Amino acid sequence: MASKYDRLTDFMNTGDPKETLFEFSFEDLEKILGEHLPRTARKDRVWWEMYKSRWLIAGWRLEHVFFKPKPRVVFQRQGTTSREPVRGSGKSHLEAFLRSVPEGQDQVPLTFSEVGETMGHPLPATALNDRTWWANTKKPRFRPAWVSAGWEVQSVYMKSQRVVFRRVGSDVMEDIAAFVAHVLEGRRIDRWPARQDLEKWLRICARVGWHFEGTVLVEKGGGWEQGLGSADRACVDEDYEVCKRECNRHRTVSPGMQHEPG
Repeated sequence: MASKYDRLTDFMNTGDPKETLFEFSFEDLEKILGEHLPRTARKDRVWWEMYKSRWLIAGWRLEHVFFKPKPRVVFQRQGTTSREPVRGSGKSHLEAFLRSVPEGQDQVPLTFSEVGETMGHPLPATALNDRTWWANTKKPRFRPAWVSAGWEVQSVYMKSQRVVFRRVGSDVMEDIAAFVAHVLEGRRIDRWPARQDLEKWLRICARVGWHFEGTVLVEKGGGWEQGLGSADRACVDEDYEVCKRECNRHRTVSPGMQHEPG
């Protein structure tokens, strides 16, 4: 079945076979795809990371996303090495990435492999097996890149190989947990979160495994998603489906557990 991404594949594959890089402005990419990118794609690097599999089109991969000074994306032919010079160490690449996250985005969840891709090399074995590798050490000699960039590791999930970075001075997860508690317990909510905040919270929940909370945001959130544009609504629907599916995965109760003991 043909998809809009086939148009991008055809565009790049009709060029010079020796060409290894393609760079598009967001506007050019939208013209090729035939539709607008979601609003979050224009300011949120996590959106591109979450839906990176969409861009693994035939023979190409999404290599870079730039928001300033000129919003654009760079595709790299698979099996080739980027022509862009490598500046600094892997830690400096990660630090630069976190410093580039737009203000107002306080959390960045990534897989271990995505952290390695950002650094430019695979993570060491200790990072995959030893939680202390992710410690928020502030001693100058051992200070990790995220601390230098003004971030900290909020959570590390060794089994699923995921890490959640949080901007120092913020705690989105506490905000999500508090809102869900207010909704489920019928407490008064003096200030309802903005629609874009709820959209971001749902994306985070789907990413870090807070599937129950993500489901509540949609099902008990007062229909905030109804007012979104078609592209943003599609992303919300996809995140909600992930949360709902994972919640339902564990709903089957064995015959011996159908009733709580009296």
